[in-house]
Amino acid sequence: MISIDFDANTLRKVQELLGHSPQKLQAAAAAAINRTIGTLRKEISADVRKNYEVKAQTVKETISSKKATKAQPYGSIKSTGYALPLSKFRINPKSMPKRRLKRRVVVSTKKGVSSAKGNLFWAKMKSGHKGLFYRTGKFGRKNNPRFEKIKEAYGPSVPTMISNEKVLQGITEKAEETLNKRFLHEVNHRLFK
Repeated sequence: MISIDFDANTLRKVQELLGHSPQKLQAAAAAAINRTIGTLRKEISADVRKNYEVKAQTVKETISSKKATKAQPYGSIKSTGYALPLSKFRINPKSMPKRRLKRRVVVSTKKGVSSAKGNLFWAKMKSGHKGLFYRTGKFGRKNNPRFEKIKEAYGPSVPTMISNEKVLQGITEKAEETLNKRFLHEVNHRLFK
């Protein structure tokens, strides 16, 4: 978890400008925080996609936010989710082939890093779900080799991708810059309203 606060110089300037009206100051802070949250939602998605081979929609689905109000001048943004199936990342072949392939499935979870997985294969479950699976080596139905159990292969979760140092550093820098810039803008807006 990271915490972003207003810059000391920014607070000093704002106190000089709006020190006489604490209500306008709280409204400006809440508006700046809310605008920063909106910007961060986009920035998180962009930064994750710079480092990982995942779609923007997949990242945005995991992000939720709580906006600031005048009474509670703080907001939050968080990402929750489980490990993503490998079928959500860049893979080759992209979809389930009509017949069995002799070549390996190539998976790329991080940008620029791909690996051929010889033990992965496409499968369609009775429910209609398609994904990349691997054989577990365990047998069902009286240890009959025809009924070997399979499991779906998973990659990292979106919160894990966000907690990567490169991604987190970019998000933190953008958050601090946006918050202080927007706070000064909101104060000026309320002064000359």
